[in-house]
Amino acid sequence: MKNKLRNLVSQSYKDGHLDPELVSMIADHMNRQSLKQYISLLKQEEKKKQVIVTSPKAISSSDQAMLQAQFPDKQMIYVLDPEMINGIQIIDNDREFQINLNKTFHDIISYLSNYDR
Repeated sequence: MKNKLRNLVSQSYKDGHLDPELVSMIADHMNRQSLKQYISLLKQEEKKKQVIVTSPKAISSSDQAMLQAQFPDKQMIYVLDPEMINGIQIIDNDREFQINLNKTFHDIISYLSNYDR
Protein backbone atom coordinates (compact mmCIF):
# COMPACT_ATOMS: atom_id res chain seq x y z
CA MET A 1 0.00 0.00 0.00
CA LYS A 2 2.84 2.40 0.89
CA ASN A 3 4.45 1.89 -2.53
CA LYS A 4 1.13 2.65 -4.25
CA LEU A 5 0.83 5.87 -2.24
CA ARG A 6 4.41 6.86 -3.08
CA ASN A 7 3.59 6.26 -6.74
CA LEU A 8 0.50 8.48 -6.43
CA VAL A 9 2.61 11.19 -4.79
CA SER A 10 5.06 11.17 -7.70
CA GLN A 11 2.14 11.31 -10.14
CA SER A 12 0.75 14.33 -8.27
CA TYR A 13 3.41 16.54 -9.85
CA LYS A 14 3.25 18.17 -13.25
CA ASP A 15 6.39 19.87 -14.59
CA GLY A 16 7.98 19.63 -11.13
CA HIS A 17 5.09 21.39 -9.38
CA LEU A 18 2.24 19.99 -7.34
CA ASP A 19 -0.92 19.87 -9.45
CA PRO A 20 -3.86 20.86 -7.18
CA GLU A 21 -6.51 19.46 -9.53
CA LEU A 22 -4.77 16.10 -9.71
CA VAL A 23 -4.26 16.02 -5.94
CA SER A 24 -7.95 16.76 -5.43
CA MET A 25 -8.97 14.02 -7.86
CA ILE A 26 -6.69 11.49 -6.14
CA ALA A 27 -7.83 12.54 -2.66
CA ASP A 28 -11.52 12.19 -3.60
CA HIS A 29 -11.00 8.46 -4.20
CA MET A 30 -9.31 7.66 -0.87
CA ASN A 31 -10.55 6.58 2.50
CA ARG A 32 -9.57 8.58 5.57
CA GLN A 33 -6.55 6.44 6.53
CA SER A 34 -5.09 6.41 3.01
CA LEU A 35 -5.69 10.14 2.68
CA LYS A 36 -3.73 10.82 5.88
CA GLN A 37 -0.81 8.77 4.60
CA TYR A 38 -1.00 10.41 1.17
CA ILE A 39 -0.92 13.92 2.70
CA SER A 40 1.99 12.95 4.94
CA LEU A 41 3.95 11.64 1.95
CA LEU A 42 3.12 14.80 -0.03
CA LYS A 43 4.48 16.95 2.82
CA GLN A 44 7.67 14.87 2.92
CA GLU A 45 8.10 15.27 -0.84
CA GLU A 46 7.56 19.04 -0.66
CA LYS A 47 10.09 19.27 2.18
CA LYS A 48 12.68 17.62 -0.09
CA LYS A 49 12.15 20.33 -2.69
CA GLN A 50 12.70 23.27 -0.30
CA VAL A 51 15.59 24.90 1.52
CA ILE A 52 14.76 27.18 4.45
CA VAL A 53 17.27 29.95 5.17
CA THR A 54 16.86 31.82 8.46
CA SER A 55 18.81 34.98 9.24
CA PRO A 56 18.47 38.04 11.49
CA LYS A 57 18.37 40.45 8.55
CA ALA A 58 17.48 40.35 4.87
CA ILE A 59 19.93 38.47 2.68
CA SER A 60 21.32 40.43 -0.25
CA SER A 61 20.37 39.39 -3.76
CA SER A 62 23.98 38.39 -4.52
CA ASP A 63 24.05 36.12 -1.44
CA GLN A 64 20.66 34.72 -2.44
CA ALA A 65 22.07 33.90 -5.88
CA MET A 66 25.06 32.19 -4.26
CA LEU A 67 22.77 30.15 -2.00
CA GLN A 68 20.54 29.19 -4.94
CA ALA A 69 23.65 27.99 -6.80
CA GLN A 70 24.44 25.73 -3.84
CA PHE A 71 20.95 24.23 -3.96
CA PRO A 72 19.93 24.10 -7.63
CA ASP A 73 16.40 22.92 -8.40
CA LYS A 74 15.22 23.73 -4.88
CA GLN A 75 12.77 26.41 -3.78
CA MET A 76 14.48 28.84 -1.43
CA ILE A 77 12.42 30.11 1.50
CA TYR A 78 13.88 33.05 3.42
CA VAL A 79 12.83 33.65 7.02
CA LEU A 80 13.81 36.64 9.14
CA ASP A 81 14.48 35.95 12.83
CA PRO A 82 15.53 39.10 14.71
CA GLU A 83 16.26 36.94 17.78
CA MET A 84 19.39 35.71 16.01
CA ILE A 85 22.18 38.12 16.87
CA ASN A 86 24.14 37.23 13.79
CA GLY A 87 24.59 34.19 11.61
CA ILE A 88 22.53 31.99 9.36
CA GLN A 89 20.64 28.71 9.55
CA ILE A 90 20.06 26.58 6.47
CA ILE A 91 17.72 23.59 6.53
CA ASP A 92 17.78 21.26 3.55
CA ASN A 93 15.29 18.45 4.12
CA ASP A 94 16.70 16.77 7.24
CA ARG A 95 20.13 18.42 7.16
CA GLU A 96 20.74 21.55 9.16
CA PHE A 97 23.66 23.94 8.84
CA GLN A 98 23.96 26.71 11.40
CA ILE A 99 26.36 29.50 12.24
CA ASN A 100 24.85 31.51 15.05
CA LEU A 101 26.67 33.92 17.34
CA ASN A 102 23.68 33.95 19.69
CA LYS A 103 24.47 30.40 20.82
CA THR A 104 28.15 31.26 21.16
CA PHE A 105 27.35 34.24 23.40
CA HIS A 106 25.05 32.11 25.57
CA ASP A 107 27.77 29.45 25.86
CA ILE A 108 30.33 32.08 26.93
CA ILE A 109 27.93 33.57 29.50
CA SER A 110 27.16 30.11 30.85
CA TYR A 111 30.85 29.27 31.07
CA LEU A 112 31.68 32.53 32.85
CA SER A 113 28.77 32.22 35.27
CA ASN A 114 30.31 28.99 36.58
CA TYR A 115 33.40 30.96 37.68
CA ASP A 116 31.47 33.96 39.00
CA ARG A 117 30.81 32.35 42.36
